Amino acid sequence: MPPPSLADAQTWNISFSQNAAKDCWLLERLRLEILPRLDPQRRLRILDLGCGCGATTFLLAALAPQAEVVGLDISEASIASAQRELAARQGDRVSFVCGDYRKILFPPSHFDLIVADGVLHLIPDAACGVISKIAGDLAPSGLFVFSVPRDGLFNRSLWLVRSMLRRSRSATTDRLIVAMAKLLHGDRVAEDYLRERVHYMYLTPTLWITDRLRAALRETHGLVPVFERPYPQASLGQFQLRLCAYTKPAAAASILRHVA
Repeated sequence: MPPPSLADAQTWNISFSQNAAKDCWLLERLRLEILPRLDPQRRLRILDLGCGCGATTFLLAALAPQAEVVGLDISEASIASAQRELAARQGDRVSFVCGDYRKILFPPSHFDLIVADGVLHLIPDAACGVISKIAGDLAPSGLFVFSVPRDGLFNRSLWLVRSMLRRSRSATTDRLIVAMAKLLHGDRVAEDYLRERVHYMYLTPTLWITDRLRAALRETHGLVPVFERPYPQASLGQFQLRLCAYTKPAAAASILRHVA
């Protein structure tokens, strides 16, 4: 069966995803620019890092019918929701893990594709420990696809707003954030989901896509750039992101093993 089109994905995924339009844009980038670069004859292993409730995880499984897909997230509530959806779908190529990626050990060079959509900039020390671990978990010729905030006036202003909110956090500010979220998303997102994610609105990026990060990916981690794209903004309360793709050449993998 061929991979789903954009229309197919919107039809079967919109009832589960909290942001189906964004997920479908990412789906198209993966379908057109990422998966054709991977060996279609191999049984691929894919990691959806920071999978949330699993919407992108299921899209990845549909796009790559022979792949084993692992969704990983630190949120127990999100993984519980993903597990319920998995049970309803009765899939056997998708699995979910709840935990801190930094503490979970996978075999070296285990994954052919690692997707980290909107999560790296929320992890402390991501520029060092997390990206280094990703490079080690990625197979030779594998692909690392991630989105992080770009540097710019809007993002810097939002960073300032969130920093001020964090310093003055209270039950009142929590209620205000939920009220604003309901105005923006209340017609399609359950209130309990919004409340569960309130703490994210107090977080500020620990990672930006800058020339320094690009250089570190190339020179420190042995990853080669494939493309960089502007990412559709999910809402005015979210940072403007860039979608980036890097590959791990076989030669770079050999060097990293030698250094290790």
